[in-house]
Amino acid sequence: HTLPDGSATIAGWRPLLGFMRCRDGPVALREDAARALSDVSAASIFRPSVLLLAGIAATVLGDDDGRADDLLTDAGDASRPPQGLTEAPVTLPLAIAERAMLAISRGEWVKSDTLAQEALRITRQSRLAESPGQALVFAVAARTALHADRTDQAQKLLTEAQRRLPRLTHASATVAVQARLEMVRCY
Repeated sequence: HTLPDGSATIAGWRPLLGFMRCRDGPVALREDAARALSDVSAASIFRPSVLLLAGIAATVLGDDDGRADDLLTDAGDASRPPQGLTEAPVTLPLAIAERAMLAISRGEWVKSDTLAQEALRITRQSRLAESPGQALVFAVAARTALHADRTDQAQKLLTEAQRRLPRLTHASATVAVQARLEMVRCY
């Protein structure tokens, strides 16, 4: 007997929720991500979120950049809406913004700017712009714009990120911290 999402049990859902709250610290992120990856069905509607969170865990804990990028790419691919639809799930622009941050960490500013602009375009086209987690998308795009000397655009993007911060709480602790750190890096 399987659950409607194709998973055998809800065992994979629990670490997914634990990961989002990050209650047990960063080391537990890796364990939660590994459990969710093994327990959540590949066909599950939660799979893109699991892949995103596994990619974030690999990034935050300084694991292999290639593995983190692969997980984030898989999260983005699993999140893409079918051809002709513009409504993307919240995981898609976040996965792309996370990839942009990885590119920044490697000094690949052109790639990071391309990824940040893609995340921003998807956020705006799919009407996700008001979602609190999208503060990360705006903050990363601001950082790449600032690096490219597009200071007016960077300022507008930072303002957009700032507007979302009051609603970006401990309920999504990892993304909340990342968004704030990316904003700090702009100053």
